[in-house]
Amino acid sequence: RGSISLGPRTPPQPTLSTHSMRRRLEELLPPGWAVHERTEHARLKHWCLEVLDSRLLPSASSYLSGSKEVRTWFDTAVAPHLSAQLGASLFMHGDAFTLSDVYVGWALVAAHLHHRLLAPHDVLRRY
Repeated sequence: RGSISLGPRTPPQPTLSTHSMRRRLEELLPPGWAVHERTEHARLKHWCLEVLDSRLLPSASSYLSGSKEVRTWFDTAVAPHLSAQLGASLFMHGDAFTLSDVYVGWALVAAHLHHRLLAPHDVLRRY
């Protein structure tokens, strides 16, 4: 029996899902955060990278392609939650820009670029 050569093995390219990249990003968290702040960050990160990305990005498996469907979902589930989390603050967690803001910002850019969903949401547009 012969074997098939696939050529030289190359290491995988770093992505946000690789352990080393996640570890580097987590180093950007403020060292003084308490357990509840880290928990809230982990919840926002999961929500932005798993839930929002999977519905807003055209390459995702559960992409919402209908403009009315995606707008209804964003207007009723996403925008009220993020607006409440943000409140009158400039940032998602306290008085400083953190990694949570990176994740939420990424999700909002996707919402705007792919679907133009931010127009009726003043708080999110300003953020």
